[in-house]
Amino acid sequence: MDTNQGFVLPSLYEGFPLVALEAMACGLPTIISTACPDLEIPQFEKGDTESLTNTILEVLLKVEKLRLLSEQCIRISVDYDWQKIIYRIIEFFKKFLYKENK
Repeated sequence: MDTNQGFVLPSLYEGFPLVALEAMACGLPTIISTACPDLEIPQFEKGDTESLTNTILEVLLKVEKLRLLSEQCIRISVDYDWQKIIYRIIEFFKKFLYKENK
């Protein structure tokens, strides 16, 4: 991975950031706004350009931090594999179906 690359999602309004997960799965150090749910990666206050600037600089200026964030992003993205998500959804609905049948 080229440590000069990364991904920033500066959303003001965001549900679940699939595009951020795609970047994370590619190993890109990823930064998201607080409009996104906490994915255990660096976040900046949505709409606050100073917070965005400080967060980017904090990550970009430290090569070791970039490398660790890249590895962390890959680890986190694995939990959002579609097969795992489908399994979790099915298990979630099974709980309600079994409750109603009792």
